[in-house]
Amino acid sequence: MHEVVGQGCHSHRRGARHRESLSRASDDARRTILSRTPMGRCGEPSEIASVAAFLASDDASYITGQTIYPDGGRLVLNYTVPVAEQ
Repeated sequence: MHEVVGQGCHSHRRGARHRESLSRASDDARRTILSRTPMGRCGEPSEIASVAAFLASDDASYITGQTIYPDGGRLVLNYTVPVAEQ
């Protein structure tokens, strides 16, 4: 999801809010996905909305040309963390 708000170009990318995908995934796939999410959980819709609301607010007046990833830390890991077998 990409949104332009305010006078600057701001965006947020939908990240770890993959609750729907996880509900259809196998137990192994779910474990793998969540093990590669440092927050260890899916994001809540309200958490994603808070990012958009912040970018649309006056508090973000000095932020421009940035992409914010509310993804629980997944982007930083770039899916490279090995998953320990249990």
